[in-house]
Amino acid sequence: MTHADSQILPDTERVLPPVFDWFFASAKRLTVLIVLAVTAGTICYFAVDRPLAKWADTLSLSVNQLWQIVTRIGLSEWYLVTSGFLLFVYKLITRDPLPAWRSAVVLCCIGGSGLTVNLLKWIFGRYRPPMLLTEDQFGFAFFENGYMVHSFPSGHSATAASLVVLGCMFIPRLRWLWLVMGLLIAMSRIFVGAHFASDIIAGWIVGLIFSIYVCRKLKAPVASVITD
Repeated sequence: MTHADSQILPDTERVLPPVFDWFFASAKRLTVLIVLAVTAGTICYFAVDRPLAKWADTLSLSVNQLWQIVTRIGLSEWYLVTSGFLLFVYKLITRDPLPAWRSAVVLCCIGGSGLTVNLLKWIFGRYRPPMLLTEDQFGFAFFENGYMVHSFPSGHSATAASLVVLGCMFIPRLRWLWLVMGLLIAMSRIFVGAHFASDIIAGWIVGLIFSIYVCRKLKAPVASVITD
């Protein structure tokens, strides 16, 4: 006996929150967004990064441990391994393309933004906060390798921004929850002493732009037909 069930799936451009599409619908608006982010990052670099990093270093151990828990949510490995595994499983066990598409979108958004961030880290070679606190090193060592010179941009913040975009696309009614979660993950990188504020802004803008681009390009299946 054969049973067919057709389900029309929404186009990703209609699922993304309107504000995301509003920025991407115009090159001028997207340019303004980038300019604002660069301006905010520059202000933080000269006026905020050093005093904020020194203040974060004075936080109590219990507060630091709390932020350590939050920061672990932003580890990209959780999402890359899970989405890659689910993509493989869905391709094997179901003819419905939607679950596999969702896993592929997560993999592309977080994996792609992560690769972009890693390239930028190598190019800029920015010293991390511990270098400021222990050796008074602040700034950039371009094209250098090593954890202590890979501060800019923040990879956790890029992952956090990707999670916000993905959450708003898959479960839009919880968009404020995704936004708060994404901001907390990004902020945690300052409080655990891993990044400066300008690193956070840069990571967020990379993750945001890359993930919105991917979600607009990887359109959801037009129809899903399941036959038993």
